[in-house]
Amino acid sequence: MNLLERLQLLSSKNITEHLHKLNFKDGKIIIDYCGPNIAKHMHMGHLRTTILGESLKRLISYVGFDVVGDLHYGDLSTQMGCLLIGLKEKYKNTSDGLKYLKENPNEIFEIQKDVALRAKSNKSLDIKARQEAIELQQLNGDYADIRNQISLISLNHIDKMLQFLNVRNEQYYGESRYVHYIDEVIKMFSSKELIKHHKGDIVVPLRDTHLFLKGHDGYLAYSSIDMGTIYDRVFNQGAKKIIYVMGHRQKLHWKQVFSSWEEYGLNVPLIHKSHGSVLEEREKPYKLDPYFGVTMESFLEDLVKFASTMTEKYFYTKHVEDFEKLSNFMALTMLKISDFAQPAEEAYIFNTPKNTGVNDYPGINTALQYSKIKKILENSQALKSDELEIEDQLQQDFASLLLDFPSVIEKCVHELELYFLCRHLLKIVNFWEKYNLSELRNSNLKLLELSKDQVETIFHIFAINVPSNVGRDLKNVPL
Repeated sequence: MNLLERLQLLSSKNITEHLHKLNFKDGKIIIDYCGPNIAKHMHMGHLRTTILGESLKRLISYVGFDVVGDLHYGDLSTQMGCLLIGLKEKYKNTSDGLKYLKENPNEIFEIQKDVALRAKSNKSLDIKARQEAIELQQLNGDYADIRNQISLISLNHIDKMLQFLNVRNEQYYGESRYVHYIDEVIKMFSSKELIKHHKGDIVVPLRDTHLFLKGHDGYLAYSSIDMGTIYDRVFNQGAKKIIYVMGHRQKLHWKQVFSSWEEYGLNVPLIHKSHGSVLEEREKPYKLDPYFGVTMESFLEDLVKFASTMTEKYFYTKHVEDFEKLSNFMALTMLKISDFAQPAEEAYIFNTPKNTGVNDYPGINTALQYSKIKKILENSQALKSDELEIEDQLQQDFASLLLDFPSVIEKCVHELELYFLCRHLLKIVNFWEKYNLSELRNSNLKLLELSKDQVETIFHIFAINVPSNVGRDLKNVPL
């Protein structure tokens, strides 16, 4: 089959059919990412796990896997104990406190923060917060109802950010779902003599260390919940593989959790897809601090403000809704291409821009170049599929790049890495910039059409929604 014949077959439908035949399917996959905590602000670490996790999930689904994304939020830890103490301090009747929080949802973070900071220097208050958390972890009576109401208020706030990032919530369970399974894990591990007691706590002994399962006072830690979570996902939900998209700072934690299940003999792959930090400047990561660091919410607000100035500069927009969709498109393209332009394990610098040009951020240029190509194609006559010819070296090289797309997708899936797909996208944009758009013939237009389809597939995988008016409303300005 020659180059032209191969290009004719290069449609999204043919690519997906080809990928689905590659024997990728190996049962249900659960991918765990995002990990917000009730009553705490999401920070910059949450941002990267969220956008990487959502896009890896979409990539895996695109090639035919049965994949479920689980955003797994924290609703049981000490921060909830701090919030309960704060509510009891302010209100004699907890129901009055809950009513106030429903009307003023941001107060959840302020009340929790106040008690948490005081507890750092007040041991008795710290112990009290731990005891409140233990009561919550028992899932009994009024405590369970209070936790559920607080979670609902907090999740409504979190969901606004997730909707902006185009995150799909196929599965959205709190830690409280998995408490019942921790005793099952202890029974299973005890049956194989893999449990020991350390200072009254129940632990799994590992080489040079141990994994905490349950405290002598009944307290459950992150490791406890994660062990119960894996039990539920494997034995109840039927997962054949679990992927955790979490920062590199958690490597030791996941190594211990995975090693514990390996000791037990679990025959299900458990994978930690690690990622590096987002940096404010060279060798200076954003603080991953819900109290004093940059919050994910404020970062995204600043990003959208900047994207709005770029939208105003490059697009005609008559309606508020259209303007908002274009601004979000610009913001997300800028953010996600900056993130995926290097392997996930690497850190990268991303400042919310103040004054910058199109070429300072590849995502801005990508969004505008795509809009330009879409406008050209929309204004062109209907394309004839039988008139594709390769007329010069530029077209030859461009066609060769487009033919690489299926193999790039395969590589991304096998290595769980979006970097290769982002690099392919930026190469397409580079070719778009080389074209003499004033002298386009049908053969050029066909290559542009094929490349536009590939870019739209990549946008879908990157969870970037393309507004319908992106080509129509582009101004006639040099790009």
